Amino acid sequence: MLQCNSAYPTPINDLNLRTLNTFREKFNCNIGLSDHSLSTIVPAAAVAMGATFIEKHFTLSRKMDGPDHKSSLEPKELKAMVKSIREIEISLGSSKKPITKSETENRKIIRKSLVAQKYIYKGQKFTNKNITSKRPAGGISPMYFQKILGKKAKKNFKPDEIIKI
Repeated sequence: MLQCNSAYPTPINDLNLRTLNTFREKFNCNIGLSDHSLSTIVPAAAVAMGATFIEKHFTLSRKMDGPDHKSSLEPKELKAMVKSIREIEISLGSSKKPITKSETENRKIIRKSLVAQKYIYKGQKFTNKNITSKRPAGGISPMYFQKILGKKAKKNFKPDEIIKI
């Protein structure tokens, strides 16, 4: 079932893409968009909402005679639209939340460690005034901040030095 507005071209505010959800729920069928807007991104939004097919008018030039040319995409625009749709399809991924390869490669840089905010001397207690968390990882995870408070330093720490116990 296609969502369609018969205005040529359709103003963006009249596309009503949320109708796609209604169609899918009420009719339990494949949904799509018959798009008469000049947008190259709206079809990608429809795909993100679950549309499995897109109908879009195409012309070699909007300057040509005929009723549909003025509301049709030209070659470069059609190419951009298809590129956007393909990027959306890829970016949707799956419903599972694995740690991705790119996250694994970035893990040490992104994660944080507990570090000294200022000089901490051997025997001095760790407090919320002398430790904080900063990048990179490599020391104690900030998840253990509360457990470290009140413990004594077993060595001297310089400001910004990663705390390892």
